[in-house]
Amino acid sequence: MSVVSVDYGLKRSGLAVACTGSTCAIPECTVESTRLIETILSLHREDPIEFVVLGMPLSLRGHENPMTEAVREVASAIESHGFLVQFVDERHSTNKAMSSLSGLGLKRGKIKQSKDEMAAVLILQDFLDYHLPRLVQEKK
Repeated sequence: MSVVSVDYGLKRSGLAVACTGSTCAIPECTVESTRLIETILSLHREDPIEFVVLGMPLSLRGHENPMTEAVREVASAIESHGFLVQFVDERHSTNKAMSSLSGLGLKRGKIKQSKDEMAAVLILQDFLDYHLPRLVQEKK
């Protein structure tokens, strides 16, 4: 079983994956958000998904905003296909992703192209490091 994370955007969404037993998130792809569910289902056919982790876009003060509601709607759509959904605070994930990518010396176009899936990597790594151990402990 694998874990997939999503950095959801109204136009595009970045995805990252971690295979069973892995503690390392890797970038998967960036897709048009209208194809997000289809992409998750395709990944599930390749390797069953245990969790879908969504970045929760809170304000800097931790309050919900209009984008938070959009993410909750996407979560409901994903759950309707039988997936377990977890949320991770994604504040600053896109900025951190862009900073990391620009630090690699990539050109602006490549940074823009890769920022969503890199943000998904940061979201998933946060889940793997801090949230998954708690969930595993709760199952015991």
